[in-house]
Amino acid sequence: MTNNTQTPEGYAPFDLYPYNPSQGPAYAFLGLFGAAGIAHFIMMFPYRSAFPIPMIIGCGMEATAYWFRSRSHNNLRQTLPFLIQNLLVLVAPPFLAATIYMSLGRITRALKAQEVSLISLRWITKLFVLVDLICFVTQTAGAIMSGSEDLDEAKRGQTIIIAGLVLQILAFALFIICTLTLQLRIRASPPVHCVAGVIAHYRRYFIALYCTSGLFLLILKSQRLDVLKEDLP
Repeated sequence: MTNNTQTPEGYAPFDLYPYNPSQGPAYAFLGLFGAAGIAHFIMMFPYRSAFPIPMIIGCGMEATAYWFRSRSHNNLRQTLPFLIQNLLVLVAPPFLAATIYMSLGRITRALKAQEVSLISLRWITKLFVLVDLICFVTQTAGAIMSGSEDLDEAKRGQTIIIAGLVLQILAFALFIICTLTLQLRIRASPPVHCVAGVIAHYRRYFIALYCTSGLFLLILKSQRLDVLKEDLP
């Protein structure tokens, strides 16, 4: 609903949300992402690995996004909290996805299974990270536009966000196919340089990739896509 009176600076003349964001779930997700980020940060030191840095950055962004989302409760027209939470909640998943994409390449090298990879190991990480970068730029631009005080520009920003989300969903679908193909080929014909015990040991990591990719990022994107579609006329 628009307001015919003069709009205060920093506020939109229309509701930025089609609903009133709840503080309880926002604080819950803040705690979950914050705890996950802290846990990965602590684990970096005993393992002496910088591998989880994108995951830590992504968790920090998500936690910050949900804090700003809680500020929008009963404050549906203030642009700054909406813009920051919308920006962070959309650009954080590419950082989380980058860690998962790199995990497949690391598992493939550890199993010495380069010859059975669906996509050449030389290109697989580069391909998915490139798509991740495109999604990052697209969703950043769309999130900034969606926080505009101009209604038409805000709607264009939401359309751009949807395009970026669709691209990332397709990329994750391809990633899951590559992961499943690798596991099935290893099971059917184990690499000659890899003993059976090592393959069995790494089965848990394949399961982790499926769970993380499917339940967290892919479903998260689908739910976010549904919300954005509801916002469009």
